[in-house]
Amino acid sequence: MRSQVYLIFRKIFFRLLFFTGIGRLLKYVNDRKSLVPILLFHRVSDHPDPYWPPLSIDSFKKIVRFFGNKYKYRKLSDLFQADAGNIKNTCFIVFDDAYKDFLENAFPFLNDSKIPVTMFVPTESVDTGKPIWTTWLNMCIEQASVKQIECITEAVKLHDISNEGSKIVTAKRLTAWLKTLPHKKFKEEFRKIINQTGENIYRKDISVMNWNEIISTKSLIDYQSHTITHPMLENIDEEDVLSKEIKESGSIIEKNLGIPIKYISYPIGSYSKKVTTEASKQYEAAFAVDGKLVNPKKINDTDYRYSIPRFNVSDSDPYELFFRVNGFHKFFGR
Repeated sequence: MRSQVYLIFRKIFFRLLFFTGIGRLLKYVNDRKSLVPILLFHRVSDHPDPYWPPLSIDSFKKIVRFFGNKYKYRKLSDLFQADAGNIKNTCFIVFDDAYKDFLENAFPFLNDSKIPVTMFVPTESVDTGKPIWTTWLNMCIEQASVKQIECITEAVKLHDISNEGSKIVTAKRLTAWLKTLPHKKFKEEFRKIINQTGENIYRKDISVMNWNEIISTKSLIDYQSHTITHPMLENIDEEDVLSKEIKESGSIIEKNLGIPIKYISYPIGSYSKKVTTEASKQYEAAFAVDGKLVNPKKINDTDYRYSIPRFNVSDSDPYELFFRVNGFHKFFGR
C-alpha cells in the first residue's frame, strides 16, 4: 500500500514539475547543444513477470506519444547522415533482445504511427528459440521443482528457492554474481545452475522472434546485431571468442536477411576498450547503455562512435522519463 501511494505522489510530482516549465527549459538547453536521446526498450507486455517486469502496452504507447509531441522520430541511420544542426530535437527508438512481444505489442503501434524502429538481435536466441540467458535463468528458477540451488558465490553456497519470494531474490542475486565472472567461468557456473533446475523450461508469454518473422518484416524494421549469446563482452578474455561473438552475429543476420548489418549493441551495456576495438573492425558504429544523450557533434570520433549512449527505459511514467532523459535526476545523483 505504501509503495502504491509513493508511486502516485511521484507521478503527481513530475507532472506538476513539468507544467512549471522546468522540463521545457532543460530540453531547450539540450537542444541548443544538439543533444538527442536514444530510447532503449526490451519487453512490452501486459503479462506479469515479477522477475523482470515488462513495460505495459499502455505505458509504452503513452511514452511514445509523449516523446513524439516533444521530438521528431527518425531512423537510427540518420544519426550518421545528418549534421548536428539538422538532427537536434530528434529522438530514436530501439529495442534489444528480439522478444516476440515486441512484434505483437509494440511494432503494430509503431508501424501504424509511422515511427521507425531498430531491433538488435541476439542470433543464438533466434536460432534456438531460447531467450537470452538472464531471462532463461529466471524461467528455470521460477519453475524449478527443487527447493534449493547449490553453487559457489562469495557469500552463499546454498540458495533457497522454496517459495516465490526466495526464488525472485535468488534469481536476482545469481544474475548479479554471474555478470561478474570471467566468460569461461560464467559458462561453467551457469550450466551448473541450469542442470539443477532443469533446462527445458519455457514460458509461452516470454518467447523470441524466429527467422521467418524477422525476414518477413525486414523492410519495415531495421535489424542489427546484438552478439550471438548475449554475453558480458568485457568479461571475455579469449580474443577468438570475443571476435566470434561480435563478428559472426552480424554475418548470421546478413546471411538470413541478405542485407548489410552496420551496427551492434553491447549486451547489458558491457564493453571495454578491447570490445570497442573489435567492434570497430566489423561495424560502422556500436551502442552502449550509458544513460546519456547522444552528442552528434562527436559522432565521427572513433571512441565515441563505438560506445554511443542510450537510455534504458525503466520508467513507466512518460513525465519522469522526460526529466530523466533531460538530466534532472543527475542533479540528485540518480
